Amino acid sequence: MASLAGVVFGFVFLPQLLGLALAGLSLGRREPGGRRPALLAAALSLLVTAAWAVVLGLLLKWWATSR
Repeated sequence: MASLAGVVFGFVFLPQLLGLALAGLSLGRREPGGRRPALLAAALSLLVTAAWAVVLGLLLKWWATSR
């Protein structure tokens, strides 16, 4: 759920970090039915974090060149 909240509230890093942490905990439990959702949650959290980093980098580049 935290990874999905990260998609909706992508401008805040807390849901992405929480999604990664919970996915890691779920993978550590080694439950057979929870591996696929945990990997999906981790991938989604990383994807949203990477996309936000690109957007932030572009905004900072634009801000630096506009002065």
